[in-house]
Amino acid sequence: MTDADRERLARYAANLRLYYGHLDGAAPDGRPLRLKHNLIRPIVDVAADWTVGPESGWQAIGDTPEETERLTQAAVDVWDRSGGHAAFARAVQTALVYGDLAAFARRTERGAAIVFPDPSVCLPSFAPDDCSVLTGLRIEYGLPDGGVRSEEIDPSAAAWLPNRAILGRSFGEGEAECVHELVIEYDWVRRKKTRIVDYYAKPTPVIEGVSGVADFGDLNTVLKLPRGARAYFLEWSGSQPDVEEHLAAIRQSICAVSQTPPIAFAEVDRTFSGQSGVALKVLFGPLEGKTRRRRAAWTAGLARVMAAALAIDGFSVDPSQVLPVWQSAAPSAESEELANVEALGRIGLSRRNRLRRLGYDEREIEENEAQLEEERRQAADLAIRTLVRGPEG
Repeated sequence: MTDADRERLARYAANLRLYYGHLDGAAPDGRPLRLKHNLIRPIVDVAADWTVGPESGWQAIGDTPEETERLTQAAVDVWDRSGGHAAFARAVQTALVYGDLAAFARRTERGAAIVFPDPSVCLPSFAPDDCSVLTGLRIEYGLPDGGVRSEEIDPSAAAWLPNRAILGRSFGEGEAECVHELVIEYDWVRRKKTRIVDYYAKPTPVIEGVSGVADFGDLNTVLKLPRGARAYFLEWSGSQPDVEEHLAAIRQSICAVSQTPPIAFAEVDRTFSGQSGVALKVLFGPLEGKTRRRRAAWTAGLARVMAAALAIDGFSVDPSQVLPVWQSAAPSAESEELANVEALGRIGLSRRNRLRRLGYDEREIEENEAQLEEERRQAADLAIRTLVRGPEG
């Protein structure tokens, strides 16, 4: 294990602790420090949900429509054997916590499958002149009996996909790394607000001119004071600190740095009432942009692994022929989108392309075209019978 691997695994462990709300160190009473208001979880969860979309699939392009259908079905079969959308969603969730996604193709009893191993048991190596080129991948983990199991993976059938890929760096960063200090500050201020509320809900009683008074604790206690003594509550001098304004400023910084909309934290901007497609793009634009960058960085690697899996099953395809099918998780104004697509049809966009813009896949488009053709044939047959026999009745 190299120093880079040790540093990476230490970072994985720190990111996982943050995801669960654990902080390094301990409280004065010795208990572990935890985030009570952990905004890191929704940041990671929303980013993962948008990355995988409502569904994920594959398409493989052949030289003919028949070959395209055959290759696409083979890719879908590989995906199903690999656990499909559920397994991929779990892998992406882990990748956004740690900062890296690993994948490789392997032969199983039922055929080829894609495996998404835990990055914390992976030891990758990269080309010295290009740190993005994977030259080796070893899976290594401990066994219950104290032994170690190690497996060498063919790098040509594997991919190492960093989150927030940067040129010159082999590894990515977790979604929490850029905002964890802001989240810790937010949690601290929220705790302070709770203490302020507790102070006003249960003020401190003060008794002057009397000695030896027991701690009565209950505010409903009736006291009989000697002459010259007085009792009152210790009150805050001056105006109450504007904690809410400070919290709002921190939340705004967290949203800006993590590119996560406020609605992910159950916060709705009351000044934002637009429901149009443009308004939704403004609201979710940063998150959508971050998702597109991640998908663009991962597409080639995932396609290479799928091509390797298809080769195991006996299909000779180039990675450029294989394409993961991403679906958008962004909400849309359906009536507005439909009106836009209809307008494109009036200026010449084909029906097939209009259906693609509305999110239909190739199978659904083919079924729709076949149904329309059958309806046209039936209408033509009816028109011919009417012409020959004349109108009935």
